[in-house]
Amino acid sequence: MDPRSTVWQHFNFFFENGLLVKAKCLHCKQNYAANTTRYGTSGLRQHLTNRCKVYKPPPVAPDIQKLLNIQSNSSSIETWKFEQEVCRRALVEMIILDELPFSFVEKEGFKKFMSKVQPLFRIPSRRTITRDSYEVYGELRMNLKMSFREIQPRICLTTDTWTSVQRINYMCLTAHFIDKDWVIHKRILNFCPITSHKGEHLAECISNCLLDWNLDNVFTVTVDNASSNDVAVLELSKKLDMWGTNMMEGKHLHVRCMAHILNLIVQDSLKEIGPSIKWVR
Repeated sequence: MDPRSTVWQHFNFFFENGLLVKAKCLHCKQNYAANTTRYGTSGLRQHLTNRCKVYKPPPVAPDIQKLLNIQSNSSSIETWKFEQEVCRRALVEMIILDELPFSFVEKEGFKKFMSKVQPLFRIPSRRTITRDSYEVYGELRMNLKMSFREIQPRICLTTDTWTSVQRINYMCLTAHFIDKDWVIHKRILNFCPITSHKGEHLAECISNCLLDWNLDNVFTVTVDNASSNDVAVLELSKKLDMWGTNMMEGKHLHVRCMAHILNLIVQDSLKEIGPSIKWVR
């Protein structure tokens, strides 16, 4: 915790094993990740200035003259003022959305571009961008957890495994759910390395992820037709039985991926007509 930052005057602290892990806003009671070594204090400051619905920051005398901002896709005109933190957050979001390397901010071309577009912007280092990215992740993760706690949806899971060129196994777990406004959402809950593709291990990884997110209302699990996935869904169904949330005793929990089924059909068909196709070619 950095005692020099004024944001700590508006938050309560929560420690775990002697380390600061969470901060609760004194005004709206919202929780945020608060490991300053990993997340910094930018997210807390953004909450106070832009997101908190209770706290109203005191008016600040403008330090520079505001400019007119004419939107290219509309006829509206609004005032605009340069803010370092807002531009830095937009830069982080651009790097995440476009999957750019963190070293992008240290490229000479980008520095030259920013010197022409906005000379006032202090370009952060790639280490700072890395910390800001973790901060954004922690903030969005906390918001998604709070959303799950509020609406308590039935979750449809999709999962798949993948082996990299370094022979490292990975698993991706995605949640599909409908919010209180009947809008469907898709969120990646976890992308993690796994030790093997065995069904028991996959089921353990999925259940640990669900416990981490405080989710137990699983509706369906969609996987491809590998035999290990049959074992994984069966073991997961036993976990849901223990939690008391397995609908219809898990009879409809296992959903087989239609795209994978069609792919298998096509592959089998090509084996049958392979010689004919070869002669035509």
